[in-house]
Amino acid sequence: MLKAVVFIVGVALVIILVNSTAEYRADNDLIYRLCDKRIEVITDLRELLNSKERQGNNVMKNTRDSMIAAKLLFILPQRPDEPVDSYLLRTQDYLTERCNP
Repeated sequence: MLKAVVFIVGVALVIILVNSTAEYRADNDLIYRLCDKRIEVITDLRELLNSKERQGNNVMKNTRDSMIAAKLLFILPQRPDEPVDSYLLRTQDYLTERCNP
């Protein structure tokens, strides 16, 4: 009985560790890939935010750039009532900080 409990706890810990590592790498690898094209990413993010404000929350171009901008919006969410320009400056500072440690 004790062996079964130890086995189940071990498997659960491995699953949690793999999940946490994958999530960490997904977020950080994306940021480092964006370092070379920060201006383009900020431009795409501005376009995404402006299209959301004008046409509702379900507007999304089906392009890679829009998906990258949406992932960045997920990693660094916009604060409630934060103006778009302030958010973009904060995002740019975040990218600069992460890309130039």
